[in-house]
Amino acid sequence: MRDERRNEGELLRYVNALRHRVVQPRRAGPKEATEDVRESEQIFRAIFDNAADGILLTDVESKRFYMGNRVICQMLGYGEHELKTLEVVDIHPEEDLPYVIEQYKRQMEGELTLARNIPVKRKDGSTLYADINAFPMTLGPKTYLVGIFRDITSRKHLEQKTAMLARFPDEDPNPVLRISEDCTILYANKASSPVLETWQSQVGHSLPEACCERARATLNSGRVSTFEFKCDDGRLFLVTLAPVVGEGYLNAYGVDITDRKKAEEALERSEKNWYSLLRNAPDAILNLDREGTILFINHTVPGYTTENTVGRTVYDFLPPGEHAKTREAINKVFETGRPVKFETSVMGPDGRLLWYLTHLGPIKDGDTVASVAQVSTDITESKRTQAMLQTKNAAIASSINGIAIGDMEGNLTYVNKSFLEMWGYRDENEVLGKNAVAFWQEQDQALEVIEALRDKGGWIGELTAVRKDGSARDIQVCATSVTDENNRPISMMASFVDVTDPKNREKELATCREHMGRAEQLASLGTLSATIAHQVTQPLTVIRLSLDNVLDELEGISCSRTALRRLRDSVAQVSHITAIVNRFRSFARQSSDTASGEVCVYAVATRVARLLGESARQAKVTLHVEDMRDFPSVFLSERELEQIFFALIENAIQAADGKKARQVVIGGSAKDEQIELTFSDNCGGVAPENLEKVFEPFFTTKPRGEGTGLGLCVVQDAVARVGGHVRLESELGKGSTFFVVLPINED
Repeated sequence: MRDERRNEGELLRYVNALRHRVVQPRRAGPKEATEDVRESEQIFRAIFDNAADGILLTDVESKRFYMGNRVICQMLGYGEHELKTLEVVDIHPEEDLPYVIEQYKRQMEGELTLARNIPVKRKDGSTLYADINAFPMTLGPKTYLVGIFRDITSRKHLEQKTAMLARFPDEDPNPVLRISEDCTILYANKASSPVLETWQSQVGHSLPEACCERARATLNSGRVSTFEFKCDDGRLFLVTLAPVVGEGYLNAYGVDITDRKKAEEALERSEKNWYSLLRNAPDAILNLDREGTILFINHTVPGYTTENTVGRTVYDFLPPGEHAKTREAINKVFETGRPVKFETSVMGPDGRLLWYLTHLGPIKDGDTVASVAQVSTDITESKRTQAMLQTKNAAIASSINGIAIGDMEGNLTYVNKSFLEMWGYRDENEVLGKNAVAFWQEQDQALEVIEALRDKGGWIGELTAVRKDGSARDIQVCATSVTDENNRPISMMASFVDVTDPKNREKELATCREHMGRAEQLASLGTLSATIAHQVTQPLTVIRLSLDNVLDELEGISCSRTALRRLRDSVAQVSHITAIVNRFRSFARQSSDTASGEVCVYAVATRVARLLGESARQAKVTLHVEDMRDFPSVFLSERELEQIFFALIENAIQAADGKKARQVVIGGSAKDEQIELTFSDNCGGVAPENLEKVFEPFFTTKPRGEGTGLGLCVVQDAVARVGGHVRLESELGKGSTFFVVLPINED
């Protein structure tokens, strides 16, 4: 109803806006002109399909209709394809054709823009009346007359009804007045009382000045005019001023439109609210035709505007890989009339890919799908979050540490593969639902851990796990409670590291160090004993021989028996001292005696390297053991071979400064019934003046109190006992290489 009452100025502004949007030339070249035509058609189509009035494009030459919008199809009762088979003469009553054709020609020639009260014939034979605003427009090579039809049938019927009531004005329930050319009220029926009271006038008196101006203008133009008038009692009337040509007066007919106006205002508020809802909705809402042309969009993604979006197709904004899926979905809605949901991606103006969850639904005209409504929800962040969660889940699932998640009672709800392997299970169903306490040897302590998680939110320590086969493993546990956004605990999570092997290696390393220390102690005692025995034996022998000679000489002469007895006691004590020295020499030999046998060099090398691995890592030293599995076995004590490897590798590690990455390479070769082992490092080397001293007992370059100086001495003694030898090559500032030659045979 509001559209029916738009004045001529509003209608002309609407037409001019349409004309400006569609036929504004911009570029002159052939290619550019073609693009202009295509873009112009797209823009026109968007306005065309969303207009509130009926629009018809008529081929000027053939007078056949080229296209019509949805409103004109509804107005005339024809389908779009039917309409294209008709001409101008087919939609107007035959008796009115001369007048209609005349108006048509005047509009084509530019003499007339708005043709009023044009009778239009519907498909069912009924007649409606329309104000037709028309203008010529060129699309491509052809010229068309664009006609915008505004249905004024209701107004026409109202005028006819008013004319009939004018014959019996006293019976009319609405105000009816007659006004002279000097604005005197000549007649007013009973229903005019509220109008007269508001005007503060009566029959025989003049109209208010404002009304007089409107009345004079209507009489002068000879054309009917309308205006709205509000009475003091709150009622609103639509007043029609109808001049009686040649009689010098006009009739005023009022219709109470109070309820209708309230309904229209409510509808307008509703439309504004709906429009605001569309504009402010977080989702993108579009209206599409079958070709995917965007007829309407509430808002666009950053970087695009409504102006450069409406009239284009959705495929202009989709990656090529999304075209087929989207086209299939649109066609499905048109063919079935049922909604469709799918995910799609859109390329933003900055080249960034945006993801949307898209719902397509039918917009029907009766039983026919006229267009498609598209509602797209931006799920880009959700997609990224989902991808991040998948990455995190994959990281947890593939972690080398065992991971378990449970509820606040400690019942397991998730375990990863490493957890299953750590406890010796194959299937997660074997453990899920069980309480975490059941997997530990010290179950009381495990209960305390769960309580600590509830009370303090975390716990770190070691527990002894019970595997499926009943064996025990030492496990380092790092557990924490998981909280929601309100910091309320919702579950428990723990990470597990099997420290059984590292702890065993620590014990083995401690044992090895203890053996090495004992060997150094024995070597120290043996060296001391051998030195004492060697240094004391000769003087004792001289003393005894001298005493024996003195006794022999004194026995041949007269001598004090007391002196002889004392000399014999001295010889006996010297013999006793000699026996003690011989026992020292025997202890030195026994301290080096160990059981010998065939020993695998590679096995000892890898075992010692594994034991010293953590010490090497802390000193930034990499240990590399070359493949020596094909080496023959050597014949000596396995403990002594361990001591050789241990002393030489640890010596290189201790030479590193811990600041720069270093390397120790253990290798060798087997030839000529012997094995030559090499221990090469780049840990700094030995000063030239110390090369001859490194194998001496008690020699060390370490600070006082940090070394015994017997490690390399032990190596040399052990190698020498089996008939081998050791030598050192070193360059200060670079590194050292120890060469250890060991015989293969027992001989």
